Amino acid sequence: MEWKITDPSCNQMFKKISDNIFLFKEDRIINPETKEVGTYESEIHLNEYTQDEMFESVSSFGYTFNEMCTWIEQDYNLELIAECIFEMEN
Repeated sequence: MEWKITDPSCNQMFKKISDNIFLFKEDRIINPETKEVGTYESEIHLNEYTQDEMFESVSSFGYTFNEMCTWIEQDYNLELIAECIFEMEN
C-alpha cells in the first residue's frame, strides 16, 4: 500500500494496512519553546473502538452519527473515521 496525503500543511498521510487498520503520520511540534518538529505516527485499529468512541472523534469535525453509521455499514470512508481518531490523539 502506498501513502496518501490527507493534509499537506502538516505532512499528514495515511496508509491502509488492512480493512480496519490504518497507519497515520504527520509532522508535529515536539518542543514548543524551540519549535522543533518531529514525526508523530499512530496505527489506528477501528475494531478497537466502540461506536460511541468513533462518534466522539468524528463529531468533533462536524459529521453526524447517521453519516458515520452509513460509512461503517457500507464499508466506505473508514479511513476518514480513522483520520478523525488520529487527529484527536495528543
